[in-house]
Amino acid sequence: MLFTRAEIMTRSPRKSPVDLALLVYDLRASGVVRNLIALAGMAARRGLQVEIWVIRNRGHMAGSVPDGVSVVEVPNQTIFVPGRTLDLVASVLPLSSFIRTRQPGVLFSAGNQIHMTASLAFALAGRPPGTRFAGRASISVLGARTGVDDSQPSLLTRLLRSVDRLQYRGMHCVVSVSEELHGQLERQLLIEPERLLVIPNGVDTKTINRTRDIAPPHPWLASGQPPVVLGVGRLVRQKNFPLLLKAFARARTRRPLRLIILGHGTLQARRSLAALADSLGIAADVALCGFQPNPEHWMRHAATLAVSSRREGSSNVVLEALACGCPVTAVACPTGIVEVLGSRYGTVVKDDNAESLAAGILATLANPPAPAELMSRARQYDRRMMLERYAGVFEALVRGEDVGKIVVADTAPLAA
Repeated sequence: MLFTRAEIMTRSPRKSPVDLALLVYDLRASGVVRNLIALAGMAARRGLQVEIWVIRNRGHMAGSVPDGVSVVEVPNQTIFVPGRTLDLVASVLPLSSFIRTRQPGVLFSAGNQIHMTASLAFALAGRPPGTRFAGRASISVLGARTGVDDSQPSLLTRLLRSVDRLQYRGMHCVVSVSEELHGQLERQLLIEPERLLVIPNGVDTKTINRTRDIAPPHPWLASGQPPVVLGVGRLVRQKNFPLLLKAFARARTRRPLRLIILGHGTLQARRSLAALADSLGIAADVALCGFQPNPEHWMRHAATLAVSSRREGSSNVVLEALACGCPVTAVACPTGIVEVLGSRYGTVVKDDNAESLAAGILATLANPPAPAELMSRARQYDRRMMLERYAGVFEALVRGEDVGKIVVADTAPLAA
């Protein structure tokens, strides 16, 4: 069901004791969940009654939820459906019933993977007038590519964007994580600018600085070893680690190198990457080290962080690397990599092929930016500023203020 802006903006006094419900699929280790937990803690400290709503109460980050914040699994009588996508589809009706019962002051859909489920559930719940529905857009519009003329998209692209648009149509407020993404949402999904805000992701620079003297967590990172290229992220298609392996294989023919990939994934995904490394003849110099709760310990000793993703938002991993003084080599994927790195703070590769990424890695190793300059850039994305901005938005929504009148100060860091 589609709504007019007038319908979206209507409001009435709320009755629920819950000020803010932060919705996510589960508590797996990801940038979305890390930010969600940080937002929950900040909002609770500001005096809001906060709950984290999950479809499935599981994941590595469950132990990181702060005191004063409840984790509530949406009551669901449906038998578990294998695969997150199908499970989210099966969760629409249970979630709609839960929204209708709880009616929080603000329902905040924290990640793109759950927006469609949240939007359908909110509509089926009757769009409770005391609940303001908001979401965080963290990744690019379907079919979008950085630096490409998009004035006449293909039929397939237009169809994909029609589906993409549906997940935002019922939201009172959409927070995008970059100016590039903000522009895509407005131009390509036709979201009214009055419903759009920009709040970039943030990095906890103070905590990272306190880990400066941590010993290398892997023998390859010790002094005197060949340079290590580091990849960080879930072992999923979006992160495109096969491209990184192929690029590493090319770069390794020109100088001694090693590659470490951090991130959890299925056994099948690990086996697939290991088999590719073996076929490329680089298995002896590649380590798949699984999920690591503190990747910054590895970044401090790596020669470069390599980002091969097909799509990213305001990448937490990139910001963490900058905060560690670790040079970044990244494919210019939408929608935030170029905005953060520009031409000063990393090597941005325009073509997403193995030879170009290999050349970018070698260029970074040959002429790395000064660590102090990278750390200075990271401080422009300090996490406390991000949290304060979100808390202000949540408080304004709880009070029932018009989204178009909410002012988020200093949302754009200095140009790269």
